[in-house]
Amino acid sequence: MLEELQQRVKEGRFGIEPGSFCNPDNPFMELEAMIRNLVVGRREFEKLFPGVKPVVVIFNDIHPGHT
Repeated sequence: MLEELQQRVKEGRFGIEPGSFCNPDNPFMELEAMIRNLVVGRREFEKLFPGVKPVVVIFNDIHPGHT
């Protein structure tokens, strides 16, 4: 169904909007890994949907004992 979805996006009949992601409360998450995942994910997305520029926003709010 990917090809059909790509065609609908090209036709403007299907829109892609930003989603939400819950950043894991993980004190061991390397900042480099987080940035790399965002960059690699964006590249892969742009391969699937050429011309669609995803908006990427991350708000890290990590406090010990709280999520």
